[in-house]
Amino acid sequence: MRAVVAASAADAAWITKCMSQLKGEHAAARSRHRYCVCMHGFFEDNQPVTQTEMERMFPPAHRLCHQKAGWK
Repeated sequence: MRAVVAASAADAAWITKCMSQLKGEHAAARSRHRYCVCMHGFFEDNQPVTQTEMERMFPPAHRLCHQKAGWK
């Protein structure tokens, strides 16, 4: 996983979109943000994939980020 020192505008936009996709999960904004930041950390900046595509491509990352967000 790569370390994110400062989020670029593209990073912030992706995280915002991810969080909006998760609104139906009824999770607090803070935990959705933790989850999305974690998932974003598994991909290079030049890979234009959605949060759902990431979950399907890398189930272990999805499970890890799920735990980091505090979801059961």
